[in-house]
Amino acid sequence: MWMLLYHNRASAFNSGAANLQSVVNRLYMPRQYAPLNEFLQDIFEEKIKTLLGNNVEFVDSWFYHNGIGEIHCGTTVKRQPITNWWEKQPQ
Repeated sequence: MWMLLYHNRASAFNSGAANLQSVVNRLYMPRQYAPLNEFLQDIFEEKIKTLLGNNVEFVDSWFYHNGIGEIHCGTTVKRQPITNWWEKQPQ
């Protein structure tokens, strides 16, 4: 879904779930603010949890979304670099 902004530009109506931040074994995704089901649960968030399991945490990132950014724009994660990453094979 898209909303028209100013000067004939458009932006996504809701935050992009693919723009996430992973930390250890958790995924931090922007809260979706989608319609609610009969149990008052966000239908997009419930679908994401169904696909990815309960290691997902939804975070209010509306401030970044309104600024045409996403959750990874306002987060920093310190990581240990992998040596010779180009030689590693997916498991």
